[in-house]
Amino acid sequence: MNTQTQSVTENALDRIYELIREIVKRSGNGNCIYRGEPEHYDKVSSSLYRFFSLAIDSGKYDLNDLNDLNDANLKDARNHIQGQEKEDFELLTELQHYGSQTNLIDFTTDYHIALFFACNGSHDKEGRIIVLQRSKEMDEKYKVNRPLKPVNRVTAQKSIFTQPQKGFIDPNDFNTVTVPADLKQWILIYLLKFQDISIQSIYNDLHGFIKNKELRYSNEAMLPLVWAEMKLEDITNNNLPVEDEEQKDAWRDMIAGYTKRLEYSPYEVRLYAEQGKYYLYLREYDCAIEVCSKALLLQPDHQAHVNRGLAFYFKKDYAGAIEDFDYIIEVYPDHTMSYIFRSIALLHQQDWEKARSDLKTIRDMGQDATELFRYEAQSVSDFEQKYNVKIPADIAEMLSSPQT
Repeated sequence: MNTQTQSVTENALDRIYELIREIVKRSGNGNCIYRGEPEHYDKVSSSLYRFFSLAIDSGKYDLNDLNDLNDANLKDARNHIQGQEKEDFELLTELQHYGSQTNLIDFTTDYHIALFFACNGSHDKEGRIIVLQRSKEMDEKYKVNRPLKPVNRVTAQKSIFTQPQKGFIDPNDFNTVTVPADLKQWILIYLLKFQDISIQSIYNDLHGFIKNKELRYSNEAMLPLVWAEMKLEDITNNNLPVEDEEQKDAWRDMIAGYTKRLEYSPYEVRLYAEQGKYYLYLREYDCAIEVCSKALLLQPDHQAHVNRGLAFYFKKDYAGAIEDFDYIIEVYPDHTMSYIFRSIALLHQQDWEKARSDLKTIRDMGQDATELFRYEAQSVSDFEQKYNVKIPADIAEMLSSPQT
């Protein structure tokens, strides 16, 4: 990648590659297993330990109690599936993957999959990759094992399990790599586009489909945007001024609503594009460029090019704006707005030949570019003085006499 409009994406990918290099560096001789967590928790612990952590801290439960609880859960599960022969460890791994509390801690042999888990949630917080170096001593200490007859989900996640006696991994036994919060969405898109790792591939069964659908349409995922839309509709119906602070607050609420939705639907291009629109309204151009770039990495032919081009334009990054408007015009030759913004951007670049061509095309369409030009300057002479250029006479004449 070497074009202006791709620089935001290129920078994000560079940061991802640097993060991967750090994981590899922390992996030592490469004989490692990995675990991704969306937050920096107090301990790398089993779900059973976390579930009863308050009781453990208070002294009400001890390790023997946890083991008894684990065995009781295992016994109940075996009674539920009477007639199905499964070893204890095999059954525990299934219970673990379908959300039951066990004394297992799942790891993976693939750090890309660990990255998925580090990014799949808590997008406003740093995640982490746990790197556990394997050795005979470590394997014995944490009972490192993998199931002989794994279910599809275990296979897809390249899972390998630890069963620590204390319920957690000693902090001195692993390395940690921090995953920045602002990189999480980029990583999820990268994993989908370049590693074929996604929510669908990780949770590749009907249980995963049902659970993911429930999360995507849960109140937590949906309500912030629903309330923001209602607030914005109310303001719009009351015809408040565009620059009114209440209007801006409503736009910020819309952005927050899309942020929450994207935590549960990170591959939905429309959500990024819509979020970019409200960043544009707020004149937060860098944010608009970033979220539109995410949409376009997912779907390069999406109309998010328009909003990103506008953000580049108002940021006075005219080269970037021209590239996006070039694309829109190539795909949609009658997209008048793109011609108008590109024509003025070309004036700033002093590309007189192309600017002249665009202005003629705009006039042939029965449209007018002078309104946008006057947003930049009061007159041709004002533009020339303001930007230290000399506009050719024929172009100056077109800019001085609006289409009627």
